[in-house]
Amino acid sequence: PPRRTFGIPSAHDRIAFKVDIAPADLETDRAPRGLFVDTWRDAAGANIIAYAGSPVRGEARARCRARLRGMTIEKTVRIAGAAARDSALEVGYAIAAARALEGTLEVQLDLAMPSAGGPGGRMRIDGAIAGGFATELRRTSVGAVALEDDVLGGTLLIELAPACAMDAKPLVTVSRSESGFEKIMQAVTLTFSWPLTIAAGGREELRVNLRCATARS
Repeated sequence: PPRRTFGIPSAHDRIAFKVDIAPADLETDRAPRGLFVDTWRDAAGANIIAYAGSPVRGEARARCRARLRGMTIEKTVRIAGAAARDSALEVGYAIAAARALEGTLEVQLDLAMPSAGGPGGRMRIDGAIAGGFATELRRTSVGAVALEDDVLGGTLLIELAPACAMDAKPLVTVSRSESGFEKIMQAVTLTFSWPLTIAAGGREELRVNLRCATARS
C-alpha cells in the first residue's frame, strides 16, 4: 500500500528549479581560483605557472620565479603607498627568453564583489561603462578596468601596462534553497592576455596594478 505522510512537508523534499540548470552546471570546478593565477600558453599547450620565492626582508614586497620551457618568469608583488587609502597592489612580470619563443601570458583575477550580478555593480573599460559584473565580454585592447560597487561604497581600479586583451565572465555556482535550485554569482573573473614574441636573450616586462578607491562622503 502507498506510504502515508502527515504534517507539513519540508521545502527541501521537493525538487524545483528557479532557473534552467544543465548537467554541465553541476560539474566540479577544478580550475584554480584566486588573485593572479598565471598561465603560459604556447604551441605545446597550457601550463599554470608554479612559482618559488619569498618575501623581501624589511619591505612590503615578495619576489618569486618560475622556469618553463626555454624561459624564466620573475614575478614581483609589492604593496605601494604609505596610507591605507592610497595603497595599491603592484604585480610585475619579467619574462626572459633563453631561446626564441612565442606564446601568451594569461593573468586571471577572481574578484568577489559585494553587488555580484545586481544593479549596484558597473564595469568600466578605459572610462566607458561596458555592463554589470555578470556581463560576459571580450576586448582586444584594455588599459584600465574599474569595478564600481555601490554596496562596497567604492571602486576597484585595475591598470594594465602594456594594454592587453581581456575576457570577463561571472563565476557562478549552483545552490539549493527553499525556493529550489538556483545559480549564485560568486565572483567576476577577469583574464588578461599578452601575446608575446621574444627573441633569444630578449626580455619583456608587464605590470598589473590594483587599487581600491572608497567613495568619499
